[in-house]
Amino acid sequence: MIIQILDSRDRIAYMSGLHPADADAGLTVLDVIGQPVWPYIYQGAEQYRAAFSRCRAGEGPQVCDVSIGFAGNVHRWIGKVDCFGQDQLVITVESVPVNLEDLSARESEVLTLLSQRLSSTKIAEKMGITVSTVEKHRSKIRSTLRLKNECALTQLASCLNGKAQLFFSSSTNGHAHLESH
Repeated sequence: MIIQILDSRDRIAYMSGLHPADADAGLTVLDVIGQPVWPYIYQGAEQYRAAFSRCRAGEGPQVCDVSIGFAGNVHRWIGKVDCFGQDQLVITVESVPVNLEDLSARESEVLTLLSQRLSSTKIAEKMGITVSTVEKHRSKIRSTLRLKNECALTQLASCLNGKAQLFFSSSTNGHAHLESH
């Protein structure tokens, strides 16, 4: 998880850290402090702007999906935007694999239930399918998201539930790189 505070002109006033790939590329937090956030938005800028506006209009915390690029790397994040002080925003982002939408509806449902820490048996009961079918969905999720093993799947589910400190690479070939922090 990374926390940013943006000033009233959407400049980065504080940032708790960087994605490890960006740090490996030589970027530091000091390189982005004082910079406007918009040049770093690769995808989802309209959704992000709308979340900022709704939050500043007093509509409470907003959640959005955004791809942000630093140092030539693009990463996908689920962000929670909330007001902080007068006209400042605090943004908490969790790293997620770039290709979550490649999952089928049933695979997404299994992943959502995994994020609730349910066992395969409980998931099977809840979905009205066999445990074997749940295991097949788990395997397909790992394959689609290029997760190396069951542990990475469990960590992803925790991340989607806001319970983990993980960073996923934006790589679309090979295995998703997963780092715990």
